[in-house]
Formats: sequence, C-alpha cells, structure tokens
Amino acid sequence: MVVVEVNGYTIEPGADLSGAYLERADLSGANLERADLSGANLGRADLSGAYLERANLGGAYLVGVDFRFTELQGANLQGAELQGAELQGAELQGADLQGADLTGAVEDESTVWPEGFDPGTAGVYKIGPGANLSGANIGGANLSEADLRVADLTGANLFGANLRRANLKRACLSEADLRVADLTGANLFGANLRRANLKRACFSEANLTRANLEGSYLSGADLSRANLSEANLKGADLSQAGFFRAYLQAVFSLSWDLIKRTLRISPADLSGANLEGADLTGARLAQATADKGTVWPEGFDPVAAGVIFED
Repeated sequence: MVVVEVNGYTIEPGADLSGAYLERADLSGANLERADLSGANLGRADLSGAYLERANLGGAYLVGVDFRFTELQGANLQGAELQGAELQGAELQGADLQGADLTGAVEDESTVWPEGFDPGTAGVYKIGPGANLSGANIGGANLSEADLRVADLTGANLFGANLRRANLKRACLSEADLRVADLTGANLFGANLRRANLKRACFSEANLTRANLEGSYLSGADLSRANLSEANLKGADLSQAGFFRAYLQAVFSLSWDLIKRTLRISPADLSGANLEGADLTGARLAQATADKGTVWPEGFDPVAAGVIFED
C-alpha cells in the first residue's frame, strides 16, 4: 500500500488525525475510512471523491470544504462546522449530523442525506435548473459546470465563485455580486445581469448572447473572446474591461448604448473586437486601444475619437 503524507500527516484508512491542521489540503480521492478527524481543521480542503465512511469528523472545522461526490456514509459529523461546504453528489446515508452547522452549504439532486434529514431547514442551498437562490450567500463556491438554467440568483453573493462552464442560460443574476468570479466558458445566453457587480470577473470565452447587462459594473472584467452578440450594455461601466477578440456585433436592446452617452469605456482594449453595426454616438473612447483586427461601424473614425492603435 502506498503511504501518502500531507502536511506531515499520514493519510490512510483508520488514521489518527484528531486535531490535525489540514486547511486547504488536497485530499481529493483520499481513503480515510474510519479515520479520526475529530476537531481537525480542514477549512476549504479538497475532499472531493474521498472515502470517509464511518470517519469521525465530530467538531471538525469543515467550512467551505469540497465534499463533492464524497463517501460519508455512517460518518460522525456531530457539531461539525460545515458552513458553505460543497456537497453535490455526496453520500451521507447514516451520517450523524446532530448539531452540525450547514448554513450556506450547497447540494444538488444527487446528494443523499440521512433518512429524515431536511437540508432546507438546515440552511442548505439546492443547485439545479430553476433553483431559487435569490439572496443566497455562496461566495467562493465551486459551481463549475453547474446546471443553473433559469435559476433565480437575484442579489446573490457569488463573490469569487467558480462558475467555469456553468450553464446559466436565462438565469436571473440581477444585482448579484460576482466580483472576481470565474465564468470562463459559461453559458449566459439571455441571462439577466442588470445592475450586477461584475468587477474583475472573468468572462473569457463566455456566451453572453442577448444577455442584459444594463447598468452593470464591468470595470476590470475580462471579456476576451466573449460573445456579446445582441447584448444590452446600456449604462454599463466598462472602464478598463478587456475586450480582446470580444464579439460585440449588433444590438438586441432597443438602443444598444454600449458606447453611448451613459457608457464609460475608456480605457478599454478593443483589439480584435467586432463592433459592426454598433452605435458609437457620444462614446468615450479616448485612450481606448485597438488593432488592425478591430471592426468598426461604417463611417466611424476611431482616430478622431482618440483611439490608440497598437502594432
């Protein structure tokens, strides 16, 4: 048997890890069946796919732990702090959750709970199509590839959340806090992001076709290679937003005021962007950068507007 050590602790079935400090440790797929982890600090550790059947986690600090698809059958979780834990696909049959704090933890339809346990009463959020997550506090959660089509995330706290390749088609994210969130490759077709805080969020290669971004805060956001076809960006703050190869063709809103009087875009990077058909009347483009691959509306003079061309 291969002996694995993490932070000086031996990771094996039946290991005595009581009081161990394993914060943010990578224990994905680890076999800790019947191990003693009572009182251990495992804050934000990765235990996805791990085997913890009949393990003792009583009183353990498990805030933000990734328990996705983890085997926790018969585990002792009495008094454990599980706030914000990710429990999608976890199996908790027979687990003892007496006194455990699950506020803000996340589950999905494949999570298996002990008989008679009500996750909703315990403050657990259920992820899935059409989910009601209005006002949910799930900042920093790992929701990569989550199916959140038509979900209500109005005013939700998703600060720093991992939403890579998540399906948010037609989801409502109005006034949500998505600062520093990672939405790389996410599907946001027709999503409502009105007045959402998207500062420094990453939308690289995301599909924002027909998304409503009116009045949103996109300062410092990464929109490289994003598809913003027919998006409504009226009144959005795009200062310092990156648009490398962003696709900004056409306009779904009645007046596509990306780049109209209420839009602040300087100093944006428009290298390789397609702005064909865009209304740039009154746009603030001074110091914005572009290159020979940028496509402008017919008759528009970017040099006169103060655009800087890079080689």
